[in-house]
Amino acid sequence: MGDITLGQEQNEETSTVQEIKKMLLNKRVNFLIGSGASKPAIPLMGEVDGDTNDKRNQKLLEQITTVSKYLEGNEIPDPSSQIDNTLSTYVNFIKILIDDLRTRNSRTVPRVINIFSTNYDLFIEKAVDVNFQKNEYFIFNDGANGYFNRILNSHNYDESIAYQGQFQNHIEDIPTIHLIKPHGSVNWERDGESVYIRNTVQTPCFVVKPNGHEAESTFDGNHFFEMLRNFQTELSFSQSVLLVIGFSFQDEHIARMVQRAVRNPELIAYVFCYDDDDREKICARLNCTKSTPNNLKILSPSDIILGQRKFVMDDLVGILGGQNDN
Repeated sequence: MGDITLGQEQNEETSTVQEIKKMLLNKRVNFLIGSGASKPAIPLMGEVDGDTNDKRNQKLLEQITTVSKYLEGNEIPDPSSQIDNTLSTYVNFIKILIDDLRTRNSRTVPRVINIFSTNYDLFIEKAVDVNFQKNEYFIFNDGANGYFNRILNSHNYDESIAYQGQFQNHIEDIPTIHLIKPHGSVNWERDGESVYIRNTVQTPCFVVKPNGHEAESTFDGNHFFEMLRNFQTELSFSQSVLLVIGFSFQDEHIARMVQRAVRNPELIAYVFCYDDDDREKICARLNCTKSTPNNLKILSPSDIILGQRKFVMDDLVGILGGQNDN
């Protein structure tokens, strides 16, 4: 991660960083995480060889499956591997969210953070499990209920869990992380009209491939839009904030939803771009090349960290954890 240097530019960048940190404590926080967040352990589809999108999608799914099978074990085979480094970033990310939720005043803002991920991989799930093993106290809600057979149902995201003291003399909201995966996951299995979330990689797995035709299959389309309806609902609340990382808005449905969402003046959206070229593409996909709404912040790497040319998940984790504060 780059360092913020001295001078007026430093003050402006530090202000942005501090603004984001403050919002984690005082706003309804939502993350939108795309495939760029799992690099370098998993490549982008554009980096996968193949003559057609279908072939590239299939090869990418195979790589995601291989990585996720590694994550199922208790140890990564190579401690210095890219998988291990990426997992460490996610583990720190989840830990920071738990700590921030714990310090919130639940009377003014719910102790809930929503993570919307279009990734099939199991990095978030594994990172959550690692934090549970460290005796972190929080609730993880992936939308499923059941015991031996956990069935996905979007209504489960409406549940909240509170801690009642031993003598029932107080009630306190428990920090909660919601994980919503509109494109499915390698550990999801479809059986009839139900989707089961398993604790191992499934073959075949239930995923909605991002090929622009997500709604052509009735069942797949219903799932896709049901999950995205949760996304749209969360962004419609007052005092909401959206943080986007590793997502370039090639998904037209999500791009349109964000465009509509920023019409809500109480929503603030921060889009962290991988590089300057990525920023130009995102501006074009969000139709804001000429003018950008005041509540939509499309940030180049150097807008956050002076002199930075690339911005990745590890940089965002550093900001959320206060490593770039001065």
